[in-house]
Amino acid sequence: ITLSTKVNSEQLELDADSNTGTASTNSRNSLFHSLLNPKDKRISGSMNRLCRQIIKSVEPDWEFDNEQTQELIANAIDKMKQNSILICIDNFEDIEEPPKKLGNTEEGKRLLSAVMQEYEYFQDFFRKWSISYEQLRPGENKTSKRNTQVLITTRGRGEKSQNSPM
Repeated sequence: ITLSTKVNSEQLELDADSNTGTASTNSRNSLFHSLLNPKDKRISGSMNRLCRQIIKSVEPDWEFDNEQTQELIANAIDKMKQNSILICIDNFEDIEEPPKKLGNTEEGKRLLSAVMQEYEYFQDFFRKWSISYEQLRPGENKTSKRNTQVLITTRGRGEKSQNSPM
């Protein structure tokens, strides 16, 4: 599962074949799927999108039924415990450290609040996965290829990073 806040955003990819040397990031030139809302290109709902992808990777016929975020997190972690999944979250800095200038306007403050809510959901997800991961097959090598692994890239500081191996 590969997700990024860069796909379908304003950020660009290097492209030596274009006149400008860059190109918009999209599904044709990125192996990542967008973590952003396809309608408004915002981060709101990104935790739900991640959880739905995790669940659907194991149960392709699963249908979203308006589950709350915490229900989706629990279901996703259950799937992660039972299956071997590689989850890559790219450009996490957009969630971890949103631009401070967002707080300069009322609309920006609403966006900032929504991003911070998503950040809390991600921290909760990482915390719960860390605990579940530690409880997997006591005594066995937890870096076994049989266990789900989570890879996160960020340009941020990782201030609240998890100490447990993920």
